[in-house]
Amino acid sequence: MIGLRGMVFLTLLFSSSFGFAKEIYQCRDEGGGMVFSDKPCLSQAYGGGTQAHALWREVWAISRLGESMTNLRGASPDERQQCKVRMHELTARIENLKPKINNLSERFQMLVQAYETLPECVSCGQSATYYCRESDKLLKTAANELQIKQ
Repeated sequence: MIGLRGMVFLTLLFSSSFGFAKEIYQCRDEGGGMVFSDKPCLSQAYGGGTQAHALWREVWAISRLGESMTNLRGASPDERQQCKVRMHELTARIENLKPKINNLSERFQMLVQAYETLPECVSCGQSATYYCRESDKLLKTAANELQIKQ
């Protein structure tokens, strides 16, 4: 008969054999809610201390906020007004980053390109979601470059 220790051992053995024992990451989504994943949070995975890393995190945050505006791009006058207010706030945030982005080294061109998609991403236009997705793709590539070029 197998005792309690034996059961625990067998459970751990089988779960690791079948790939069940994975590290779980606790992240925050755009709205501040908790999300659990088997992959590191992008904002935490690329958390270096350089100015390029800080800019990456800010561009990523603005892109997330732009994507979260989807429900404000509706047809009602109230939604359009809310979208315009939010767009104005985020556009000011984008403009504040411009001097820092302009000072980036040429080796961070993917980050610069991601930044350049932000005005469209945070707009109230129908193509905004497309630009937010483009920003995400560019940011993933830029994140990989940041890991290499720290």
